[in-house]
Amino acid sequence: MAKISISDYIAGIGKPILSNKDMQAISLQATIALEASMKRRIFTLGLASNDAPIGQYRYYKAKYKREVFVRKSAFKPKKGSNTMLFLDGWQGLRRVQGRQTGYVDLNYSGALQGSIRTFPSISDRAHIIGISSIDGMKKRRNMEGLYGKVFTPSPNDLQIFEQALIAAYNAGINQKTIR
Repeated sequence: MAKISISDYIAGIGKPILSNKDMQAISLQATIALEASMKRRIFTLGLASNDAPIGQYRYYKAKYKREVFVRKSAFKPKKGSNTMLFLDGWQGLRRVQGRQTGYVDLNYSGALQGSIRTFPSISDRAHIIGISSIDGMKKRRNMEGLYGKVFTPSPNDLQIFEQALIAAYNAGINQKTIR
């Protein structure tokens, strides 16, 4: 698929020309659709940027402190210990808290997912998806170090973005011709 900017796409379609405000609205709608598609892929379906599974959990012995638990009531260490031992590592920690463990989906506390947001870019006509917290940026770096590319839009994400872009553009054109 050829890469094309929103400005080039809209300019290539022809008249009527939309205002900067209209183009901002089109960009925002399409980028929000892209953000939603990426979040669903990463945090619900557990798919990487190539639309293949992010990974499987590995078995290793690990101890976790109470601070790591999202559900604090699930923390039940042996008497006299301030950690809980899991023979199946992170998968065990997730399981004891009621999280799915069949595949890696990067959904744990919700903090990383919540930090991924749509922002206006430096250009007044486009939007970008970024991570709004330093903790989220660290998690992204760690997850991509473990699993490879996850946070880059997948081919399916880009198709959804393109469809949303066209739909928003057509809606904008219809509003212009109705006025």
